[in-house]
Amino acid sequence: MKEDFSSWVGNTSSVTQILDSVHVHKIARALDVDVPEEEGALPYLWHWCFFNEMAPYANTRKDGHEITGGFLPPLEGTNRMWAGGDVEFLKPLIVGKEATRKSRVSDIKFKEGTTGKLTFVSVEHEVVQDGEVAVRELQNIVYREPTPPKLYGKEHTGKGAWSTEILPTPTMLFRYSAVTANSHRIHYDVPYATKEEGYPDLVVHGPLTATFVVQGFEQAHPEVRVTRYKYRGVRPIICNIPYRVGGDFDLPTEGCSATSVCWAEQDGILAHEGMITYESR
Repeated sequence: MKEDFSSWVGNTSSVTQILDSVHVHKIARALDVDVPEEEGALPYLWHWCFFNEMAPYANTRKDGHEITGGFLPPLEGTNRMWAGGDVEFLKPLIVGKEATRKSRVSDIKFKEGTTGKLTFVSVEHEVVQDGEVAVRELQNIVYREPTPPKLYGKEHTGKGAWSTEILPTPTMLFRYSAVTANSHRIHYDVPYATKEEGYPDLVVHGPLTATFVVQGFEQAHPEVRVTRYKYRGVRPIICNIPYRVGGDFDLPTEGCSATSVCWAEQDGILAHEGMITYESR
């Protein structure tokens, strides 16, 4: 019998924080890129490194996540994954200025998958700065029964118009966990990731891969401006094994937007897929 979590739909949360340059410097070091200028634009998806509150140890699960039942429904005894999302970039967020993330639980669904029962929780976010919405986002979180992770998948053979190779290391994952205040142990605790959750090694954060996809696209095509990224994780990406992010590209016509199908693959297996919408600068 399914539990009734309908009362959690509509739950809201709000966090206000200064997008301070000290933290931005740490994010840049975690991603191994140049540090953005003070009062410059915060790079795409770096807002994920802000507005993340830490729970007291007494309210922390064995896996490192906060115990559910507050803002999110009570789903203890499950493994949590960031399944995907849809992010619209409406205006730049400015480094050094205050911003507020307003969140709302918009939907909760139950499904039966190949790995058992799944609960999908959708959360809407708006990041507001100077009274205007700069980022609008739908985040999809999935909770699954503690079963062996899905490590197989569809073969990926496409080369794309651009691609970048990434070697995820324990240091990289630790730093990204730190700047996102993410204490999920699969990203930094090898014995837990392998013995408790059944992964062959540490697991790369889904948002980190999404960030590398959009970052790689922007570096390959600086002549366009990204307006949206819709994506989903297909299978886990494992630490210490190189993986590639890439995608296709068509130059948009004046006054119109275009889309790029993007991906991440590891060992020839599709791990992440998405679509970037963009327009000429």
